[in-house]
This record gives sequence, structure tokens and C-alpha cells, in this order.
Amino acid sequence: MVTVDECILHAHLGDSEAEGMSSLRRHFPLSELMLSELSVLSDLVRYFDDPAGIVPSFRLAVTGTSFQLEVWRALLTIPFGERVSYAQLAARVGRPETVRAVGTAVGRNPVAFLIPCHRVVQSGGGLGGYMWGVGRKRVMLGWEAGVKAAVD
Repeated sequence: MVTVDECILHAHLGDSEAEGMSSLRRHFPLSELMLSELSVLSDLVRYFDDPAGIVPSFRLAVTGTSFQLEVWRALLTIPFGERVSYAQLAARVGRPETVRAVGTAVGRNPVAFLIPCHRVVQSGGGLGGYMWGVGRKRVMLGWEAGVKAAVD
């Protein structure tokens, strides 16, 4: 995860710290990266331990095109434990004819699950792709469904 002034700029879901650092170096080649124990990391751990599945109020500082930002804002409206199709998401941003462009914007989400791109699936019910692997997407959706069922 990359943070500046307690704001999250980028998050990587990987299998090791080395893989994560390698990804971050690719995204931030001119930056000096260092490990930190910021409170935002504690908030992240609490997110996964929270039985109600309520996301703490993270401060995000993502950058993208105006279209990407519009799609990412729409992703934030998808309730915890629910799914929408790429076509439904395109309709939510008022551009139903741009399903592929919406899919591309979803795939460029720089903060992984904090902007819940994993909640977008194919119209036929298939999971579709996921930058950090379809297996990880399946686990995340299953975790959310389990937490939601326990709370409901």
C-alpha cells in the first residue's frame, strides 16, 4: 500500500511482501518506498476483523481520468455483499453504451478492494476477470456474502 499524509494512493493484493514492493516500484518508480506502521494499516486490519463488514473511513487520494473517477465513484455505491454487472455499472454512470470502457476503468482501480471493483461481475453471472486473480475475487465475494449473511 502507498500512503501520503494518511491517504491511500495505491494498494496491491499479492502473495508476498516482495511481490507487493515490486508492484509498487513499477507504479511509483521515482518514489522512495519504505515500510510503515501508519494508523491506516491498523484500520485496514480492523476492516477484515469487523463482523459487520463496515469499512472504516479511509481517505483515498487516487488519480485517474474524469471517466475513471466517475466509474470508481459508482463502485463505491455498490453495497457490501452485493454484485452488479458491468452493464449495470455502465448504466449507473449514465453511459450504457460504454460497457467495455467501464470494464477497463474498473480494472485500473488503484486501491483494490477499498474501491470495491471485485463486486462487478459478468451479466451472465460469471465472475469475469480480476487484476489480482479470479480466485482472490471469489474469496472476497464469498467473505462478504458470509459476513452479510451473519449480520442479516
